[in-house]
Amino acid sequence: MKITIHRGANQIGGTCIEIAANNGKKIMIDIGMPLAEDFIEPSQEFMPEIEYAGLEALLISHPHGDHYMLAGFLEKKIPIYIGRGAAAIIEAANSYTPNKVKLGDTIPIENKKPFTIADTFRITPFLTDHSAYDSYMFLIEADGKSVFYTGDFRCHGRKAKLVKAMMKDPPKNIDVMLMEGTNIYPLKSETTEIDDNMEMTEVSSQKSFVSEAALEKEFQNEFENTKGLAVVQSSCQNMDRLVTIYRAAKRAKRELVLPWQVGYIVMQIGNKNLPNFRNFKDVKKFTSTPERPHEIGLETIKKNPEKYVVFLTYPITRALLTGRLFNKDAVYIWSLWNGYKKQEKTAQVIAEIAATNTKIAKDIHASGHADRATIIEFVAQLNPKRLVPVHTAFPEAFKSLEWKKGFTGQVEVHADNEWFEV
Repeated sequence: MKITIHRGANQIGGTCIEIAANNGKKIMIDIGMPLAEDFIEPSQEFMPEIEYAGLEALLISHPHGDHYMLAGFLEKKIPIYIGRGAAAIIEAANSYTPNKVKLGDTIPIENKKPFTIADTFRITPFLTDHSAYDSYMFLIEADGKSVFYTGDFRCHGRKAKLVKAMMKDPPKNIDVMLMEGTNIYPLKSETTEIDDNMEMTEVSSQKSFVSEAALEKEFQNEFENTKGLAVVQSSCQNMDRLVTIYRAAKRAKRELVLPWQVGYIVMQIGNKNLPNFRNFKDVKKFTSTPERPHEIGLETIKKNPEKYVVFLTYPITRALLTGRLFNKDAVYIWSLWNGYKKQEKTAQVIAEIAATNTKIAKDIHASGHADRATIIEFVAQLNPKRLVPVHTAFPEAFKSLEWKKGFTGQVEVHADNEWFEV
């Protein structure tokens, strides 16, 4: 086998990796849009140069745009393998996002259920812990060699036990590990070139990131100590965070009010254990039309704002501003990557909310990616012969990590579009 990283060897997001077997058959793993603070519309110009001869399949690890957003530009004959829940999220997002990605008929993958592509590649998906629902790692075997792709993962979310279980009973004899390194930076003592806009929480330490369970307590504290309405700005697709916010609201004796987008995504996923306004009595759908039993409108919220936590979208924010529910008794909580605050529209809205004397709480957010300590432990337990950083702005920083006993392999840094042998 041989591998090329079309994009992601030295940047976070836009991941696209190609693996070729000795017989000329090839697969791709992920095909995402590059990340940017300002909106960039997906287009053909961001597509890597793909030689379709021999390309048998695309594997999508999870439903974040920087891993799947360019899939619609692939030739339609290429089969796409993806988790059922992940595919449902992408399809649901087409109903409310400007960038619609039509995957067409996909082939569902399941945790620890191997499958074969083109009588050449044996693929074993491993469900993992990430801020995207239905995220997978992949073990790819061909030509007597094995490649392990971590995808994006962490060990401080609500599925951390999956990562811990893998470390306890890992795949054996991994020739090459393609390891995500979103949160790997040079130590402060090693560089002065780190962008001030980057999240620096873990640059100079190996402390673990805050967990979703810890966030739940932070949310609960804000909800309980707020006299009026509590509102949260978060991702409609982050199911871990949805559960965290719901559990905190329940503990604070408040009902959760969701936008239709969140409810639609949950219904498309089909997991009735996720908070939704059809099955949960203490979850309501925000409406601007006459209320139905599972819905709630502005006038009802106005009567007792202290009873509710509202999950924001831009239209809901505008409605709450018009209804004067942002005031000195209310609290606004940001629960996303802080880089998004720099987008012009978002910054303007936050300034408008702050002008109402609403309390702007400290951010309550946890990274969707593994911290430095988790990466070191994960690599030690799986002990690949070679480790190749991907999804990182600082691949060279991997070489100076203090690896634990157990990792006896070597770190290799490769450039985008450079083929290397497994």
